[in-house]
Amino acid sequence: MGFALLLALTLLAAVAAVALGARLYADERSRAEVALAAATIWLGLIQLPVHTLGWLERLTAPTLAIASLCTSLVVFVAAHAGRRPFEQLHTTWRALSDVATLPFAAIDEAWRARSIAVLALLAAIFVAAWTFVVAWLAPSSSWDGLWYHEAMVGFALQNRGFGWVELPDYMQAVNGYARNSEHYLIWVTIFADRRLVDAVQSVMSPILVLAFFALARRYVQWRMGAMALGVVFFLTPGVVLQLRSTYIDLTAVTAFVVALYWTTKPRMRGRDVWLAGLALGLVGSSKSTGIYFMGLLGAVSSANVVLSMVQRRSGWLLLHGLGATLVLLALAGPTYGRNLERYGNPLWPLRFRIKALKVDWPGPQDVQDQQYPLSQVLDYLYGPPSPGHDYADTRMHGYGHVLPYLGIPLAVLAFLLLVWRCFAGDNRHSRPPTRAGPWHLLALSLVVIVSVVPSPAYWWSRFQLQAIGGVLLLLLWLLDQKWGSPWREGIVGAHVVFSIVVLFWLKPGWDVPLERVVELAAMRPADRAVQGTGFCQLPTITATARERELGPGDVAVFSDHPFPATLWNERMTNRVVFVPFGSRDQYLAQLDALRAEWAVVRNASGESRALRALPPRWEQVGPAGQGFTAFRRFSGPPGTGSAARPVQPTHPPRPALEPTKMPRALPGATFRGLRDGGAAPNLPTPRDAGAPRPLDAGRTLGRMRSAFDAGLPRLAPRDGGRTLRPTKARP
Repeated sequence: MGFALLLALTLLAAVAAVALGARLYADERSRAEVALAAATIWLGLIQLPVHTLGWLERLTAPTLAIASLCTSLVVFVAAHAGRRPFEQLHTTWRALSDVATLPFAAIDEAWRARSIAVLALLAAIFVAAWTFVVAWLAPSSSWDGLWYHEAMVGFALQNRGFGWVELPDYMQAVNGYARNSEHYLIWVTIFADRRLVDAVQSVMSPILVLAFFALARRYVQWRMGAMALGVVFFLTPGVVLQLRSTYIDLTAVTAFVVALYWTTKPRMRGRDVWLAGLALGLVGSSKSTGIYFMGLLGAVSSANVVLSMVQRRSGWLLLHGLGATLVLLALAGPTYGRNLERYGNPLWPLRFRIKALKVDWPGPQDVQDQQYPLSQVLDYLYGPPSPGHDYADTRMHGYGHVLPYLGIPLAVLAFLLLVWRCFAGDNRHSRPPTRAGPWHLLALSLVVIVSVVPSPAYWWSRFQLQAIGGVLLLLLWLLDQKWGSPWREGIVGAHVVFSIVVLFWLKPGWDVPLERVVELAAMRPADRAVQGTGFCQLPTITATARERELGPGDVAVFSDHPFPATLWNERMTNRVVFVPFGSRDQYLAQLDALRAEWAVVRNASGESRALRALPPRWEQVGPAGQGFTAFRRFSGPPGTGSAARPVQPTHPPRPALEPTKMPRALPGATFRGLRDGGAAPNLPTPRDAGAPRPLDAGRTLGRMRSAFDAGLPRLAPRDGGRTLRPTKARP
């Protein structure tokens, strides 16, 4: 019933978005632009009710369903106001048909043109559909997702909103990071359970390809090239590996490309300004770096509005711009405003310093320069494939294996040629009036370049995914020139083929191999939810106990567990509470006051000794990750509390995939290697009495992220242990 409601509300929002998009762009012949307008409005319609109710702390499934229904109906009615009802309904139905069949129309067009784009489009559809299915079958297992992305969802549902949560420093991202990308995770979770929480990125991927295609068609005539390179953008490892995860970089780059389209549209009209404001709000609230992207694109949009006012000799666009600014601030402002009010730092929990401007915003997590030496960067870009390191936040070869060799050099050549064209002559006469000229493309390229400048790690693709789109756009423009025609099919074909081939090299890729997918498909949903498929999850025996014992309102506490999102049940109806340890009596008394049913503690810690103390008040459930144990409140007869009650899953557990990831350690981390079932991390025993121990930003995660990567035989910490690099060549 819950998923049926989710589907109905999502489709209703899509119908309303298409109706309004078709009404606003009724005179637009481009199906891509109408579809992109509808997609932008649809993203806003999903976000708006979640955003509003969350900040009003009224976020529940019934209130969200009512708010979403009302919002979609209002938009649908507004789209048909002032027009003959049947005429506008016919227009809406035709627009719905056009948008729904757009992928098939693109495949048909590519097939008729005998273009390599048909292979690219089929691959993109298959990858998006496959990862959606795997996300439905396999429990979420991404590192950052179970660390804080899904914790944002859990605390929002638990507290019925985005109120401040008392958490240790390493979890302050839940409070301080821009959170609107997590609104989509809330949307797919609140009505039923979190089976679809990893599927959001698969839904975002078609919008990314569509936005790139629409943007590219502004500058080039070659439709097949725009389709193919849009898919290449999506299939780049740094992008495609974000599927089946709750990492939000794909959502953020999709919002960036959509905003780039609307904010740079030539001769803007009022409708364009409103969509630009909505898209800027989506960018600014998508992730912590979104405030920079929002400011940059906002400045571009303001300049474009002024230029359009001069061209049209009308000041009405200024009023539209003021209204769009209010939309932008309403979406992006609350998180940054609360951080500024509480800590004087809009980017909390990140510490931000600019010595030249004497800016020093406090925060527990220091933004570090993670740039590698040039030799290491070249190895990551041009080295041979190294399967075993391809995770959602992949670092090695995140730009793929053909873009560095072919795409980037040609994009540099294209940029130089573009500069020469702009300053050496005017080519506007060779372009149709609806296309932008070389000056416009040059300005857009400079915007993308400036957006990349503050990146903390140029080698790490996830920090500047928009740069991949910029490179491919310049490459496409170069191949669209007359002299590039003989070569363009081969160059684009190489990008497409290698992008598809690389998918077979990605290991562990999306974490779940084919045979495991088949096993999961044969299980009941309740059994699939407790099957561990990654290092970050609870073992099956403990997850099974969680589902049986933690119901609505039951409290599970933690003090420094690195993945608290694993402590919510599948429907996220129980409560998770942070309880710092000061002394045995204080800790146990606080657990009693909360009426906690579960406590997850670090082995050999003060909490662990307190829970094991006599007389027995707590009993062991099972392991809760590497170096952690889950306890339940003991309810048996005296003297029998030393052993946990046996919990047998309905389906026999299968061991999780062998961990192969070399996670980055945070500052201050010390660890001992884990390999082949080796010893637990070298975690110091905390004080058993006295004041609560300080919880620095990297204490837990740094110690948990141990050196167990068999693919890199020797590793040395760099930049205080935050990142890691090989000390000798890979075999």
